[in-house]
Amino acid sequence: MATTLPPCQRDVTIPSNVAEIPYRAYFGCTALVNLVLHSAIISVGNEAFSGCTSLTSDISLPGLQTLGVSAFRGSDIRSADLGQITTVSEYAFYYCHSLEWVKAPNANVIGKAAFARAWKMTEATLSPVLTSIGASAFAYARVLETPLGLSQLTTIPKYGFLECYKLNTSLDLPYVTSIEEGGFLLTTALARRLYAPQLAVDGLGVSAFSISGVLSADLGDALSTIPSYVFYYCYSLEWVRAPNVAVIGGAAFARAWKMTEATFRPMLTSIGASSFEMARVLETPLGLSQLTTIPKNAFKECFKLNTSLDLPYVTSIEEGGFQQTTALARRLYAPQLAVDGLGVS
Repeated sequence: MATTLPPCQRDVTIPSNVAEIPYRAYFGCTALVNLVLHSAIISVGNEAFSGCTSLTSDISLPGLQTLGVSAFRGSDIRSADLGQITTVSEYAFYYCHSLEWVKAPNANVIGKAAFARAWKMTEATLSPVLTSIGASAFAYARVLETPLGLSQLTTIPKYGFLECYKLNTSLDLPYVTSIEEGGFLLTTALARRLYAPQLAVDGLGVSAFSISGVLSADLGDALSTIPSYVFYYCYSLEWVRAPNVAVIGGAAFARAWKMTEATFRPMLTSIGASSFEMARVLETPLGLSQLTTIPKNAFKECFKLNTSLDLPYVTSIEEGGFQQTTALARRLYAPQLAVDGLGVS
């Protein structure tokens, strides 16, 4: 005969002969505060404790093999020892705002939003080599400090580490072909050198490293476009290498104060507004001769820039295009400027 689980109440002790906690066993049980588990439990089903907003226990499941989707979503648990699981499922600890640490040393797959909004989580003991992480896996885990093993990943998904302010983990990513939108956005302590030689032609997403602490970026030989805001406000970025890139998006390197060197294709075909604005020590000559527009504030306050102004196809140099480029000791040649082809400043 199957053992009946205790009802939804303040104190729950799971019977010693129960090995699997089923789907939605205590879903939405806001009365539950204290939960006593045991070492023989091997499975926690989908949404088993989801919505247990008063649950403040430390979770110890040393024999656990399977953890379901949204298993503890929105609960107030303080810690989680997850035994032998290899996968932390989607939303398993989403919005567990009191979770301080998790231990799952065999877990190499982290599902979508598994630890998203775990505001207080400082430590995550996972497999030394992660093989897959889902979108927003660690988004808003703002005090997470544990270095994570990213070297075998092929994708850094959308918002994977968004607002992980304390994270300072290796960016040696030899197999990554795509770093999606906001992948490392607002990782302000990420003082590492990015090595991603296998990035695909369109392998970078918007704001991938915006406002991060990244020190340099080797982006491989295939990448052709650096989208908008990718390295915006990367105040420690010293150099970037992407020799096949011909398109630079809006504000892609804006406020990269320390960047002295940028290696791109010899002839850029398009740059966006404010693409290099306030890259104040950039010295690398850039290939502008195939451009048709110098957009607004593109090189504003590039104090050290001294690049050719042979612009035979440019029809418009917009407001502030070369404003305060005080080292730009070149002769301007722009024979195709339109009737209203010059902007203010």
